[in-house]
Amino acid sequence: MTSAKTRQYPAVDMMKFICAFLVIVVHTYPFYEVWPDLGFVTSNILGRIVIPFFFISAGYFMQIGRCHKDENYFRSYIKRLVKLYLIWSRARRRRTSAR
Repeated sequence: MTSAKTRQYPAVDMMKFICAFLVIVVHTYPFYEVWPDLGFVTSNILGRIVIPFFFISAGYFMQIGRCHKDENYFRSYIKRLVKLYLIWSRARRRRTSAR
């Protein structure tokens, strides 16, 4: 049996790629000018699966990691998330203050 660290989930990886694209679509509304109905469907219907998908998949993989690793896994997982959040928040702040 393969460990949780080396196991690959190609369907989840593909869905993450699609959801990352939908995040951009939800925030930029690229199809509204070309075809308003497509813009509505992609932004208001398909785009609404993004957050629940990321939330559920993150919880699933966090649980797998917690089961196969030590008891400090949750703490290190949260530290990584906070670190990423702070990096992106700072990058965004720099970008918006440059305008």
